[in-house]
Amino acid sequence: MVSQFQVRSWVQCNLICLATPTNKFGNDLPPGMEPTPRDVPDKDDWYPFASCIEFETVEFLFKENQMPQSHVDRLMRLWTASMLHHNDRAPYSGHADLHQVIDAIPHGDVPWQSIQVHYSGNLPEPVAPSLMTKGYDIWFHDPNTVVKNLLSNPDFHGHFDYTLYREFELTGQCRWENFMSSNWAWCHAVHSS
Repeated sequence: MVSQFQVRSWVQCNLICLATPTNKFGNDLPPGMEPTPRDVPDKDDWYPFASCIEFETVEFLFKENQMPQSHVDRLMRLWTASMLHHNDRAPYSGHADLHQVIDAIPHGDVPWQSIQVHYSGNLPEPVAPSLMTKGYDIWFHDPNTVVKNLLSNPDFHGHFDYTLYREFELTGQCRWENFMSSNWAWCHAVHSS
């Protein structure tokens, strides 16, 4: 029987590759110097949304429900019609207004990019399937910028391992848990040093 206090694994760290605090330009700070504090918006700051209800409407329609644009337009017309006797209106005039506010969110903006790809191998005879002769647009965000934004987001403070490590069971079996414990991260850092 194994005691709950018995050591079950051990960790190997790469001491050459330690994370250090940096300034906004990525340069290491002198030892003991704290990074510049981030600006933290007020709890009542819903920018670029005018209110909590506008934010929650977008979150519901765009993220949770993924409502089609024509349905958003109809919902906003119905909402506004229901508010007419109160001299009020729906938070958005329609899908275009909603998208404009979403696009104005300044935090972590990573623009969409696209490339066109097509099959470049040998085509089967006598007739190649159409998917092998067409071009396809691939849309993506720059992964380096996405990761940079994630790492600089204070909401994730304390939830990332910034240094690589390998964790082993006492049997010698490697325990894989996340990216920084992966063999790729370890080998890449060792080969790059």
